[in-house]
Amino acid sequence: MFIVFRFRGAYFGSELNALQATEETMDTAGKAVLFSGVTVLISLTAVMLVPSPAFRSMSLGIMLAVIFVLAATLTLLPAVLAKLGPRVDNLSLPWAHSGEHRSPRFASWGQRLWQHPLRYGIPALIVLLALAFPVTAVLLILVFGSAIAASLPLLVGVVSILGTFLTLQVLHGFTDVSVFAVNLATSLGLGLGIDYALFIVTRFREELAAGRDVPGAVTEAMRTAGRTVLFSAVTVGLSLSSMLVFPLFFLKSFAYAGIAAVGFALIGALVVLPAALAALGERVNTLD
Repeated sequence: MFIVFRFRGAYFGSELNALQATEETMDTAGKAVLFSGVTVLISLTAVMLVPSPAFRSMSLGIMLAVIFVLAATLTLLPAVLAKLGPRVDNLSLPWAHSGEHRSPRFASWGQRLWQHPLRYGIPALIVLLALAFPVTAVLLILVFGSAIAASLPLLVGVVSILGTFLTLQVLHGFTDVSVFAVNLATSLGLGLGIDYALFIVTRFREELAAGRDVPGAVTEAMRTAGRTVLFSAVTVGLSLSSMLVFPLFFLKSFAYAGIAAVGFALIGALVVLPAALAALGERVNTLD
């Protein structure tokens, strides 16, 4: 879909012929699709390390599917588009517009967003977080059965989001940063923060239930779940760093936001969270 839409925009929105529009499409959307596929493949390789035939089989099947989809998208689809040319819009709906629909109003709004990303992005994200946090908190309470334990993953998510925002603000003084990097920082920071904290908090509570004292439970949780979190963060960070090689500033912005979100989620999970667990101790199960 991404490549077909880009082809239609390049062909009908300019004076390029079918071959040139295909080249333009693959030079932009094609690179994005390739990167997306490679990122998915790299992420799935981590599942191959799990000592479970079921997980490995599932990961291998998904990887093969991604490889064949990439092969068809980057070879067969461009050939078909170049052959079809203007006929790609044949049998279109009567009210459908060929090519790109350009709106001056949306163009003006987009220009303001590019020029002042934080001015518009941060208030919007505050509203989104205000809507997302209560829902997430309720789900975490249902998972943990404790309001105190449920608040800890949210704490790590907040650390990740705030740290990433600070990083983007600093980088904005030295290089261009896409406004969409703020969205990625929020979603990835909150998601990874909650994900990493879930592992560690769950293991900590299991060790307490098994009779360990608080220092022993924290140590064992970090020795087991903490190592898993560290490996996951390194894998995700390396995958995201591959976006730095593309000469497109918005992809580099995604890399900045993604790497920062992973890094601060890791710091929150391996530094802030253990300290909070040690301070709370048995009180982590209060407000059940």
